[in-house]
Amino acid sequence: MECILIFQGIELERDPISVKQLLTNTTSKEIHVYSSTIEKEPFDRFIDGIIANGQIETLVLGLNAFDLDDSMVKLFEADTPLSKLVLQRCRPIDAPNMMRVINKSTSLIELDFKNSTFTAETGKTLAESLASNKTITELILGSMYIDVYKALSANTPLRYINLDGAKINKERMKLLAASLKRNTNLEELSLEKCGIPADGFKMLGDGLDGNLCLHSLNLCGNDAFRLDDLNLRNTCLESLHATVMYAPNESKESIDRTIEANESLTVLNVNMSDDQLDQTLQKLSSRELSLA
Repeated sequence: MECILIFQGIELERDPISVKQLLTNTTSKEIHVYSSTIEKEPFDRFIDGIIANGQIETLVLGLNAFDLDDSMVKLFEADTPLSKLVLQRCRPIDAPNMMRVINKSTSLIELDFKNSTFTAETGKTLAESLASNKTITELILGSMYIDVYKALSANTPLRYINLDGAKINKERMKLLAASLKRNTNLEELSLEKCGIPADGFKMLGDGLDGNLCLHSLNLCGNDAFRLDDLNLRNTCLESLHATVMYAPNESKESIDRTIEANESLTVLNVNMSDDQLDQTLQKLSSRELSLA
């Protein structure tokens, strides 16, 4: 089992030279740092140690305040094998320059910003950088909305996007749906508890029409909607998690139409109660359809 090297901020500030030496020589490929604040000089030495090591693949930073922009620029401009960066509970992330050079990494695959927040400039710069991204396949933003439609429209390598908790209003959904119509790479999209308006699901359905790459869609925690608004006839969707809360007969008919229109669907988790749904499942025994 791979070991994880964990530092508290006070360790970096108390003896930054020893920390740099330890990082330079460690065989651990995953490093965590947790602190309320870290001064620039000890953090610079910490980054120097990661660069000198040349084998660290995962970096997790849990900092109450993140304004160490220049140090992170140095990391991304260096040729390291870093493939995963997690900024955990950093409020706010003030690092537009880091976001601007993030594409210089040839190894970065996953960005995880869940439970953090951005300054407006940082979020805007990240969205622009992702639009020319060549390596990042997984993006976890959580409740922080950025204009991901720019990256999707540019058909970047992104395979998974998580926007759980981000506010998706009508205008944002319109842009997101239009980008999905052009995208041929995204496989998983999670929009849980995004406050999607009632007409937003029909927009999303229009965007999914003809999309043959998206396999998993999570819409749980949003307002109820008609399942056939998603227009899944011309998609390859395999897994759909959603909140459907209409009158039983109407809901059952909506589910029947969706299932019959999409032969690839094997996981359908809907939040509703209807004994008649068992009859629907009896017709689909060969599909191993999961219904909850």
